[in-house]
Amino acid sequence: VKVYPNPTTGELFWESLDESISTIKVYNALGQLQLQLPASDQRIELSDLVDGLYWVQFLDANSKMLAVKAVRLIRN
Repeated sequence: VKVYPNPTTGELFWESLDESISTIKVYNALGQLQLQLPASDQRIELSDLVDGLYWVQFLDANSKMLAVKAVRLIRN
């Protein structure tokens, strides 16, 4: 899975050849779930979150983690 731009100012895009990705979860650095969304769109909007480091998980329909990426949100 490729995520870009990283760091981001709020809008994050992702690409993957793996078509089994069905859910995306975003966790903060403390491991708290911040967002959960279907993988129907290859855009993730992070602008409602505070600046910092986030972990983006890509899961299949059985909740098996296929990939995890670290993303830094910087809006200044």
